[in-house]
Amino acid sequence: MAIGLLLRHRLGNVDLSKEPNGSKHWLEACRGPKGDIQIGLRKAYRLLDEMQDSLGKQFTSDKTLPGVLRERNESILAHGTKPVEPAACSKLLDLVESLAGGAIADCKSKSALLRFPWSR
Repeated sequence: MAIGLLLRHRLGNVDLSKEPNGSKHWLEACRGPKGDIQIGLRKAYRLLDEMQDSLGKQFTSDKTLPGVLRERNESILAHGTKPVEPAACSKLLDLVESLAGGAIADCKSKSALLRFPWSR
């Protein structure tokens, strides 16, 4: 259900009429100069949490995730210049697999089909 909610919201133009009343105030603060409401990853999961979605609740309650995401964002693979430690990659992969596994039925076997043949 959560993935469908994220897609419905089209994070680049959130429709306030479809959002919970308690979320509308902070969403309004995300309105850009063109009038559209744009939210990123963390705010999307906050919105899902406020919609009582299990994936949103899992994301926002995980206390290790912010640190792992910060490491990823500061890495050369994302927005920063730091090399990535193998342990950080493994931790992020474990967290993503846990989140995806709770939202997508048979996630592990489906993701295996998407891997490059040489990475199996």
